[in-house]
Amino acid sequence: MTVRTETFMAASDLPARRAKFIMEPYFPEACLSLVEGKPGVGKSTLLASIAAAVSRGGDFIGQRLRMGTVVFMNGEDAVQEVIIPRLITHGANRDNVIVLVNQSVTLDAHGMRLVRRILVKHKPALLVIDPIVHFLGAGIDMHRANEVRQFLASLQNLCKEFGTTCIVARHLRKGGVGGALERGYGSIDFTAAARSAVTFGRDPNNPNALIFAHNKCNVGRIGGSHHFELTTEGGRFGAAKMKWIGASDLSADDLVASPENSEGASQSPRESAQTFLVLALRHGRRSALDVQSAAAKQGLSKRTLERAKQELNVVSVQSEGAWFWSLPEETSQHVAE
Repeated sequence: MTVRTETFMAASDLPARRAKFIMEPYFPEACLSLVEGKPGVGKSTLLASIAAAVSRGGDFIGQRLRMGTVVFMNGEDAVQEVIIPRLITHGANRDNVIVLVNQSVTLDAHGMRLVRRILVKHKPALLVIDPIVHFLGAGIDMHRANEVRQFLASLQNLCKEFGTTCIVARHLRKGGVGGALERGYGSIDFTAAARSAVTFGRDPNNPNALIFAHNKCNVGRIGGSHHFELTTEGGRFGAAKMKWIGASDLSADDLVASPENSEGASQSPRESAQTFLVLALRHGRRSALDVQSAAAKQGLSKRTLERAKQELNVVSVQSEGAWFWSLPEETSQHVAE
């Protein structure tokens, strides 16, 4: 195979080629894609069902997926009590699924080297990272574009090198202006870096139904929306099963316009500010100006943020002419647990 080393080439010397997909047109091969939704809506179960389908070469939303190895990184759910039962419930070929056992791993430079070794060894068709916020190390602020961009570039380079599709789960932020592309938690650069994005949320007209809605694709068309239900039928060890019902007319923008699908929509502004502060300070001390700037981007007023800061007993320390905030020790221990 000839490796091109040129920086620039004539367009006529480069033949056009069609993008390949692990699931067309939702998840392109060798690319980074997003699945976004409110916490607790069922994103992890959805991702387990996709991983299971890839592991056995099974059907998903009417498509026969190419069988391949899956690397499944979930940082929030108990591996043997939750993740393995979900995979079994959805018919996974567990010989083809490599699960993360040490959930304290973060995707800093060391973590990226670890993931690269796994990709070298297993050549997976699919890498699942659920949720991305769990795996961001203390050195990465998900609200800062330059840090997010560098982190995602490293992840995208791994996808390209090994031809692996990477699906990253991200929470939606609390209600505000903008459509589905603007509503993911953290920097807009997550959305910009992803080649494809899906919003997953409750049907505004039927709280028992879930909608899978495509909202971005840089390498192909936008796919149709799909209707799912969570059922206990056929579930193993208490795991719920994701059941595909058929097509839906709802769009991703329809979902984020619904209060049920916005992070913190059922919370008061003060409760939303408390949630924001815990997430923003979970890795330790941080510049007060940075926190205030990030809060403003999330639509939180200075007054509300200050009230939440007082109620959480956030520690303020002045150093070299600047103020820094951190969570009190007891709150930090609770977050770590």
